[in-house]
Amino acid sequence: GVFRVQSGFPIDILQRRATLVGNYDLRPNLVPGQPLEIFGDAYPGGRILNRAAFQSAATQQVHGTMPRNFLRGFPLEQLDLTVRRTFRFGERWNAQLRGEFFNVLNHPSFGAPVSNLADPLFGRSTQMYGRGLGLGGVNGGQNPLYAPGTARSIQLALRLRW
Repeated sequence: GVFRVQSGFPIDILQRRATLVGNYDLRPNLVPGQPLEIFGDAYPGGRILNRAAFQSAATQQVHGTMPRNFLRGFPLEQLDLTVRRTFRFGERWNAQLRGEFFNVLNHPSFGAPVSNLADPLFGRSTQMYGRGLGLGGVNGGQNPLYAPGTARSIQLALRLRW
């Protein structure tokens, strides 16, 4: 089995501003006395970022008081297991039956919350962790069935050797 545990990725809270040289993402100011996160069962992953804790930078071309990588997204915890059995039929023939179980405990893992202050979904996680890694195929990313942080999935295989 493989047990994977990792902390959440850093989150940069940003607000896109049009400047003299084009669009630029600026970090906001922190509002003193406001909690950075709101906790509750109604939110994906049990928490969201508190919009009231962040205030747009006063000028258009200067970062606010919030440091880079100040907040963390959701952690990932996942257990994957493989079970196999080999059956022998004489000296040269055998069959192997294998079951692979991804996210056995079906523990939900959420992707990073929306970090753009101008977005109406700011502070909420809008996708599962595995979906944030890409959808596979020609555009890259991992297969969404077996990527970390997706729902439980099972793969069975039978292998004949002679």
